[in-house]
Amino acid sequence: MVALLAELQGGLKAESAAVQDLLDVLEAEREILLKPGVDGLDSVVARKNAMVMQVSELTRQRYSLLVASGFSSDEDGMKACVSVFSGDPACGEVEQAWKALGAIAQKVKKCNEFNGQLVSRLLARNQDLLAVFGMATQRGGGLYGPNGRAGQFISPVRRDFSTG
Repeated sequence: MVALLAELQGGLKAESAAVQDLLDVLEAEREILLKPGVDGLDSVVARKNAMVMQVSELTRQRYSLLVASGFSSDEDGMKACVSVFSGDPACGEVEQAWKALGAIAQKVKKCNEFNGQLVSRLLARNQDLLAVFGMATQRGGGLYGPNGRAGQFISPVRRDFSTG
């Protein structure tokens, strides 16, 4: 069972590192979402997706290890494993790694929820703008007339530069 605890500890540390990397990517995503424009968002989302896949794989490996050791493949299985081996000194390290992972996971959850709210706000704003453009095209047949000038919906400021 020492081997199980050693594998769990190593896996939990790797999982924690991957979750920390995911948190870093989510924080970068948040910074982009808070600025005007979305430059760089595509690459951050691609990195985020890769990190989510990595974390999922590490979690799957941990669950497989738990099942192979007679525990369920979920958080309850992890708790049961820690409980069964609580007297083993190596279990204390596993439990610390487990708690560290949980703490980082909570930060990831909060950051991801906040980013989701930012995306929802941006989406609502874009939908409002599209609605305005839609009204403009319904009223005047378009934002711009056949001559390239603003249609009836848009009233540009006219300046006379001929008088100097």
